[in-house]
Amino acid sequence: MKQEYNIKALVDQCRSHGPINDRTPFADVLAAVENTGRFVSDFVGLLFISSANAGPVPRPNKSLVSYSRLHDIPIGKSQQLRLPLTLGSLARADENGDLVIFPGDYKLAIDVDEMLVFNFSLVGEPVVIETLPALK
Repeated sequence: MKQEYNIKALVDQCRSHGPINDRTPFADVLAAVENTGRFVSDFVGLLFISSANAGPVPRPNKSLVSYSRLHDIPIGKSQQLRLPLTLGSLARADENGDLVIFPGDYKLAIDVDEMLVFNFSLVGEPVVIETLPALK
């Protein structure tokens, strides 16, 4: 079953920690990375978001929203990869250039080959998290 989150409730929860903008911390994606190779190794994890129905068209195929690097993972051991998300990770620009979190179905995927995927829906009315200054 896909997780569903109310946009207004998510933004209100973040608002309790201070002003809202695209850099407002939202959540962390955590993944265990195991070195199954024969050498001590680093690992760079990339986190992408995509949606086929959220916000105005055209929609990007996917957007890079976070990345992190683990160093010197011992052979046969694992380390935890932390990929921080911000409210800006969920937002797209509207026709005015304002950053808006739109309702729709979303997919978070770690790495290009989608090693780990999390599907979720955002419901409710769109919420503007950052507004461009008006032109005079």
